[in-house]
Order: sequence, then C-alpha cells, then structure tokens
Amino acid sequence: IGSDEPLDNIKTLSFFNDKSINSITAEYAYGWSSVENVDTIPYYITSIGERAFAGTAWYENLSSKNGIVYAGGDSGSGVIIKYTGTAEDIVINYATGISADAFSGNKNIKSITFGANVTLTDIPANCFKDCENLANIVFSDSIAKYGEDAFENTAWLRNYDNDFLIMDGTLIAYKGEGGAIVIPEEVKAINSYVFSGNDTITSITFDTNCVIDTIGA
Repeated sequence: IGSDEPLDNIKTLSFFNDKSINSITAEYAYGWSSVENVDTIPYYITSIGERAFAGTAWYENLSSKNGIVYAGGDSGSGVIIKYTGTAEDIVINYATGISADAFSGNKNIKSITFGANVTLTDIPANCFKDCENLANIVFSDSIAKYGEDAFENTAWLRNYDNDFLIMDGTLIAYKGEGGAIVIPEEVKAINSYVFSGNDTITSITFDTNCVIDTIGA
C-alpha cells in the first residue's frame, strides 16, 4: 500500500490476527491525514518500514514520557516507531525492532545504549542517519544486521578509527580515501551497498587469510 489516500473518511486502521505477518511495508498509510486511530499493532509485528503512518493524525500525535514511542503502545508491538524526546543520552531497555526513521536526523542525541532486554535483530537503513552528534553507541548482542547508511553522518562513524567498519565479521561501511585497498582478514561478509557509487577505488584485494562467505547482491 503506497502513499495515495483512497478515501478521505478513513478514521481507524485495524489489523487481522495473522501471525504469519511480521512487518509493515514502507509508506503504509503514508499521508492518510484523516486517520485518527490505529488499533493496537500486534506484538508479532517486528519491522515497520520508513514513513509508514507518517502524516496521519494518529502518528503526528504520538508521544510518551521518555520520548520513545512503541508502535503497539503498552501491550502490542515492541517496535520503536518514533522518538519525540530531546535527551542527549538515550537508554533503550526494550525493543523488538526500530522503524527506519524513528531517530534519523535527530541533532540532540549524543549516545544510545541498547539494554539487555532488547531483542531486535537488525538496525534498518538510514536509522541514525544525520544524527550528527551521536558519538557513542552500545550495541545489543542480538543485533546481527545493519542497513545501508544506518550511521551515515554521525560523529560515531566519523570518529571510527579504521577505514573499514566491521561489525561481527560483516563489512558494513568503507570510509577510506580509495586507491588500492585490501579487505582485512576478519571480514567474513560484505554488505551489498558498501562500495556502491565509490569512484575513488582503483583495485580491491583480499587478505590472504580472508575467507568471505557472503557478498551482498
């Protein structure tokens, strides 16, 4: 479902009890300004795409005491769909997922800590993009995937002291000056977007001890 508003009298959105569905696509209900209520988004929804619900009256009015807004409120989905706070240091004690644009562009955040009860498995594309002052991140052991440009234009990425950003054996970003580069031996997988659009690299060589099992398409 895209961004077109088919009817201007839609006030409430509800979800079928179907546990085979675990995600809401990007731009679902985007711009449906007449939507004032979304029935509890079920707990088994663990992924919500970029700009989903944005522009609805329901989304624009979301808030919470600490600024972290869960898609299912207190009883449903544990996906963080929005952050409305102004804190510099954020501790996330519970989350099953993060909406792609929940934090992106926030200039206040300086640190984020994912607590022991966080079970999300991936950081979506653009998640912390343009959080310019975000300098410190404490990750949860449950996180295994990192989306494209998830940390683009953050102090954390700028201050990272290696040309190759490697997380749990996966190369998720390259920030070097190009030329002839050598992929380090600890790299076991390369995400699909790492070198996309880079016109400064003249050659790529793999360390003799490097064993790659996955290169993203």
